[in-house]
Amino acid sequence: MSKIKALFIFEVMGKPPEHIIDSLEKLVLKLDEQKGIEIIRKEIHDAKKVEEENSDMHTSFAEVELFADDINLISLIVLNMLPAHIEILEPADHVFKNFELSSLLSDLTLKVHKYDEMAKVMMFERQNLLTKLKETEDKVREYDKNFEGVVKVRGEEDTKAVEVSEDKGSGDKPNEDERSDGENISESKEVVDTKTKED
Repeated sequence: MSKIKALFIFEVMGKPPEHIIDSLEKLVLKLDEQKGIEIIRKEIHDAKKVEEENSDMHTSFAEVELFADDINLISLIVLNMLPAHIEILEPADHVFKNFELSSLLSDLTLKVHKYDEMAKVMMFERQNLLTKLKETEDKVREYDKNFEGVVKVRGEEDTKAVEVSEDKGSGDKPNEDERSDGENISESKEVVDTKTKED
């Protein structure tokens, strides 16, 4: 069976630049250690700063040309190492055998199920967090009627925030409990005065 020659491009973004280059070198080394993989050319490019305002991130990429024993190894690299680009150089034509296609589709299905499971767990945790935030807000409202907290889900970004706004004038105005206590005190004084006059 003829080997498959392919070109992979792996891209990494982060900081500092030295860390990016080190990460790419480790990735290429890990790939080279895989059984059935023979790297024939590799090139790691210098890190460049991302051209965005107020960004200190850098990006770099590695080109790796290799031979793989079969198509299943190519698919495993794609699914597990997530290259930015892949190009099959040789052979020009490839005939899939039943077990090759079955193995490839099984690996793909397993990966999709894994991502689906992770997505469902994240959605459950998100909903659980929102519920706890709402319960906390209700408890705070019972304790402090001046609390103006709001649990918000901002648009499509799936981000949550608890916004608390304080009443700046609350320090100058007595709350209802203070007013009621004051009224009770004045009423009790009137009752005492009345009894004194009667006596």
